[in-house]
Amino acid sequence: MLTETKPPTVTGIPATLLNGYHALDGTYDELVEANGATRQHANMVAHLLEKMTPDTFARCQALAELALAQRGVTPCTRTSAAPRR
Repeated sequence: MLTETKPPTVTGIPATLLNGYHALDGTYDELVEANGATRQHANMVAHLLEKMTPDTFARCQALAELALAQRGVTPCTRTSAAPRR
């Protein structure tokens, strides 16, 4: 079971994973709209991320990567210049 610790604060504002996060100009971001509002379908994910400290997120990511590696799931990149069909 993961336990959360109170995130550190910078000038009284909780330092969360999403502080300062915004969509890149001219791109579609699945988490936030251009105005910074969380997209409706991503509210639950954004809420979970806001509650995580960077250390908790790093631990979760490492565990997920380990689980994928142990099951033989690895990233694959195409090296062929031929178009995919």
